[in-house]
Amino acid sequence: MFQKQDTRELIQGLEGWAVIFMLTVLSSAAYVHHSTPAELAVQFAEHDAVVQEAVGGVETAKLGWIGNIHYAGSDGWASFKMHVVGGRTNGTMDITLQRQLGKWNVASGKLVTDSGHIVKIDGEPIKQANNDAAE
Repeated sequence: MFQKQDTRELIQGLEGWAVIFMLTVLSSAAYVHHSTPAELAVQFAEHDAVVQEAVGGVETAKLGWIGNIHYAGSDGWASFKMHVVGGRTNGTMDITLQRQLGKWNVASGKLVTDSGHIVKIDGEPIKQANNDAAE
C-alpha cells in the first residue's frame, strides 16, 4: 500500500513537470514568433526582390518552429528558419538579423528552393533611383 501511494505521487509530480515544460515551450515560441525581429524577417521574405525572383513571387512566408533571439543591451542578433511559398516554387530560408543601437536589420540569409537552387541573401536594402539628382 505504501509503495502504491509513492508511485501515484511520483506520477502526479512528473505530470506536473510535464505541464510546466510544455507551457514554457509554448510561451517561448509565442514570444519568438511575435517579436519585432520575427515580424521584420517575415516582411523581408515577402518583399525582398531576390527572394521574389527565386520563387516566382512570394505568396506566403511563415516562420518555422526554429528561432533564436539574443539581446545585449541595445545590440543583439536573431535567427529564424522560414518556409516561403512562391508562384513558381517553394523554399526554406535561414535568415539572420542584427540589432545595433536598438534597430533591427537583416544581416544575411540563405534560401534553398525545393528544386535545390541556393540563393544567398545579403540583407542589403533594395537600391532605388535617386530622383533628386535629376532636379
